[in-house]
This record gives sequence, C-alpha cells and structure tokens, in this order.
Amino acid sequence: MAHERIVLLMPWVKITCTERDELMSTRDLVPFSCTDLDAEFHSEPQMDIEWAERGADQPVLREHRYPARTYLSDEPGTVRPDRKPCEHYRYEAQP
Repeated sequence: MAHERIVLLMPWVKITCTERDELMSTRDLVPFSCTDLDAEFHSEPQMDIEWAERGADQPVLREHRYPARTYLSDEPGTVRPDRKPCEHYRYEAQP
C-alpha cells in the first residue's frame, strides 16, 4: 500500500515594518522563536521569529532580523547597525 505525502504550503506575504508594527499593536501576539545570536547554525547572528495569537497554534507573523556581531573588545553600550534590513511576512489564509 502506497503512502501519500501531504505537503501544506504556508502563504506568507511580505509586509513593511510599519505594517508589522500595526499587527503587533492590534493583536495579542506571543513569539515562537528560533534565534541564533551566537551564529551556531548560521555563519552570522540571525533571528527568525514567528508570532501567533496567544493560545493559538497558527503563526500570523514571521520576521527575520540580521543583527551585527558583537565582540568582547566592544566598549559597553556599543551599538552596531544590523548587517541587512529586517524582513517581515504575514500569514494570508487561502480561500
């Protein structure tokens, strides 16, 4: 008997930082994150965060951030610009 493999595609739509901020301010979102600030899994620090409504299992917002690497020799309070611009996506249910 053959087994079928079902693949679900999540329809993510790219949004602006302003749209992301609006979603964050109008919904009760909690993070499900996979951050790699120590660059253990990526060659540079990276934050991949999915957000869902509190109590829900379906994420509604996904974002990627690329912070600059920090060094032990940095003066306390040193702030470096992100390596790349952030990216934000919202989940859009398909009919």
